[in-house]
Amino acid sequence: MEFGLRNGMMHFKNAILGIGAVALVIAAAQSHAACAPDKVSQKYPGYAGRAVVVAVTPMTPPFAFTNPDNLGEVTGLEVELMEGVMACAGLEIEWLIGKWTGILPTVFSGASDLMIGNVVYSEDRAKQGDFVVFIRNSQTVVVRKGNPRRIVGLDSLCGLQAAQTIGAASALAMQDYSDKCVAAGKPAIDILMAENQESAFRQLSANRVDMVMEGAEGATRRIKSPSGQNNLEAAFSVTADAMAGAITRNDNDEMLQILADGMTAMKEDGRIDELFDKYQISREQFSPIRILKK
Repeated sequence: MEFGLRNGMMHFKNAILGIGAVALVIAAAQSHAACAPDKVSQKYPGYAGRAVVVAVTPMTPPFAFTNPDNLGEVTGLEVELMEGVMACAGLEIEWLIGKWTGILPTVFSGASDLMIGNVVYSEDRAKQGDFVVFIRNSQTVVVRKGNPRRIVGLDSLCGLQAAQTIGAASALAMQDYSDKCVAAGKPAIDILMAENQESAFRQLSANRVDMVMEGAEGATRRIKSPSGQNNLEAAFSVTADAMAGAITRNDNDEMLQILADGMTAMKEDGRIDELFDKYQISREQFSPIRILKK
């Protein structure tokens, strides 16, 4: 299957999707995607009688973030999506909330059933996990107000300093750009790895780095926030066909089916479109629901 990219991002395709990726379009799910919450034991016997543990980091707005009205809760597009998916299957959710670096391993160990929060498919992650994707990933390079280093495109990143969250899609992309700089005979990008995006942006605000790459939707919200309006701006954005969605461990085919069935049902009845509108994400970023495996 061909994953075309725009804005000169062919190298991003290789780094994020991986040449060996297998994409399975959910054709089988179409025939039995209707919600049947009273048939858990027949459709998903491995989950009958127990809650689904969903790992999430509340630092990826608008996909998953802390509810400002209740700091003990998470909300966001993917949170509501999972609530709808599990209700469709007749299952309850037990949320496992934590930092990115701490909760992704819980999927691979089996301590959680899946993880959400703008988790982008990569060849490395596919060694241990399978995906059900539904959205194309976009990234924005955020700089200090006034863009003092005059960052205007990918070619202007070489030799600069960036802060990125360990293991995040933006970190993978930034490393790929750095490798391209070196291959072209230019200085590498000096990448400071941060525990989370909040830490990365503190480095930017403190003038310790020149830029932070973040998902386009989260970057827009951050720049428009009270603290960002006078301090941050977008240098440029890159839209790619790298896919994001929910990740589960390699051997959990039943959870893949639960996710595919529920997402398909929610797309067919318009609820996914409503969530995109609610969280101000262009419907053009929706990607046909797929299971992605290595």
